[in-house]
Amino acid sequence: MGINGNVAKLLGMSDISTSQKYNATSKTGTFTNGTTGQLYIESDLDTYLNTTWYNTLTSTVKAAIVPESRTQYMYQYYDEPNTPNIPTYTYQYQYNWSDSDYENANLTDSILIGNRNIFALDLKDIFDYFGKVCITSNELMELWTNQTSAVSSKYWWLSSAYAGIPGCAWYVSGGDGRLNGRGVGSAYAVRPAFNLDLSKINFTKV
Repeated sequence: MGINGNVAKLLGMSDISTSQKYNATSKTGTFTNGTTGQLYIESDLDTYLNTTWYNTLTSTVKAAIVPESRTQYMYQYYDEPNTPNIPTYTYQYQYNWSDSDYENANLTDSILIGNRNIFALDLKDIFDYFGKVCITSNELMELWTNQTSAVSSKYWWLSSAYAGIPGCAWYVSGGDGRLNGRGVGSAYAVRPAFNLDLSKINFTKV
């Protein structure tokens, strides 16, 4: 997803779980601006990534991982405007290949997570990767699956909180290439994100 010197920010291109709940039981808290939202900090998703899955890695890989100070952001969903590339809100995304409808996400609050070795991406990571505030379904799915076509019945959790509905968090939908919110008790797939010091591992560039 990017490289700074020897350190590459990576998104795993395979699902390390296909049935992970964000939280089996809702865990809400107060964000910086006083908004109530679903906490990623010590959530079931956070624990699975940063502890359970992290501990399956070899000592060599663990030594090459560079921790990142993470922030959880909260976004409000808006159905309009539908004019692409001129978003009224923080981010805009196309969600359907057939009718070119656009939806929006507006940043409303945040809370510091702290250092993590392994983490779920935030909406900010996605849009920072593309370097713009309006993306298409093709771009979203190419980042997630390395292909620009639908992947039916596939959903991946993000860390982002869903404003206005404390029991929900954001996710990526493979069926229509959209970003949306769903109850945290849903069991979805997980792709790990992490920073790796390439000078500490053997790899082949292809």
